[in-house]
Amino acid sequence: MLTDEWFADRIEFHLGGARNVTTFKCATPIASAFSADFVAQIRKHLPQTTDAAVIVESESVVQTQKLVLGGVRVVAQQARHGVQSVIMRFKQALGAMQSVLLPKYRTEQTTREALDRSAAEALLYLLRPCLDLAEVELDGETEVLEQVARRLESLAENKEELRFFVYLLRRFVENAPMAEVTAPRPRQKGLPSPDPA
Repeated sequence: MLTDEWFADRIEFHLGGARNVTTFKCATPIASAFSADFVAQIRKHLPQTTDAAVIVESESVVQTQKLVLGGVRVVAQQARHGVQSVIMRFKQALGAMQSVLLPKYRTEQTTREALDRSAAEALLYLLRPCLDLAEVELDGETEVLEQVARRLESLAENKEELRFFVYLLRRFVENAPMAEVTAPRPRQKGLPSPDPA
């Protein structure tokens, strides 16, 4: 049964000697994969029949707010069982290429989410030893000193990891949009500041 719906399988960006490929895990309607303005533009170039065809529109331009694509080439296969495969290529690109994808599929969104998670994990990693120290029972001088010594030993053993997590947490706070930072920033004095690897 023909649905007149097009689905995205994957999109490739070629940047000089590098190639970035985004593959969708399942058949994704193009309106759920790409920005609305990009979908509106490419629909004009998708085949109107289910026959095999190669369409070259060298003078055609697909233009969105952040990207201009030129030299459209469409390779359409013969439809089988009501499904037609189409490859659309663009010879020239000027602008932010990943802007054609919806934000959830862009690498900068993935990086942001990974940074958020890393910052949360870093905070937990730093708070655990602080909580251990706070739970020292203050009921005997010798025992208190022993408990503190054990916890300080544990901290010393993990000093490099703690230093790295402090760096991650600081980086997250410094790069967070101001609207997301509601608590006052702690003074930096006395905190280790490792160089990024």
